[in-house]
Amino acid sequence: VLGAHPPQLAAAGMLTGSALVMVPAAILYDGPPSFDLAPRTWAAIGYYALIGTAFAYLLYYRVLAMAGSGNLLLCTLLIPPVAIVLGAVVLIETLNPNAYLGFAILAFGLLILDGRILRKGHILHRSPRN
Repeated sequence: VLGAHPPQLAAAGMLTGSALVMVPAAILYDGPPSFDLAPRTWAAIGYYALIGTAFAYLLYYRVLAMAGSGNLLLCTLLIPPVAIVLGAVVLIETLNPNAYLGFAILAFGLLILDGRILRKGHILHRSPRN
């Protein structure tokens, strides 16, 4: 059914559907929101809505159309480490030593998923020596 429509339409439907479910749930849980916010707060909300969500989804589906789902998966695996590194560099946060171990595991996994390391070293197809 969705194959006849562009992926952006599916994304818009998912975001709209989730908003229709989550907004009433948030109002029930936290009560009605206060709209008496500082201009800087409204600017932050606008930034997250436009850049952090809308632009990110458009970019996501553009990469999907250009590079395919396999490469897109590799891009999504890089989101957490990039966010952590940006937090450390921009916000001067300190990284836990486990973060470095996590980066190494993720990098090794990306190398395996990419497949080039296995082709170059012939790790999978090495024939036994006589």
